[in-house]
Amino acid sequence: MIETDIVEAAQQQYPKLEFFKVIYEDGKFVCTSSINSHTTTCREIIR
Repeated sequence: MIETDIVEAAQQQYPKLEFFKVIYEDGKFVCTSSINSHTTTCREIIR
């Protein structure tokens, strides 16, 4: 819930500028960190 609030606040402040940094990638998963909202998200890569 807190992460959602942080992302929404960042989107209101920077609606068109969202920067992500890849912090982990192994061919199966990729994790990114949002520079604006200071959150980390990991997703499975589906090919």
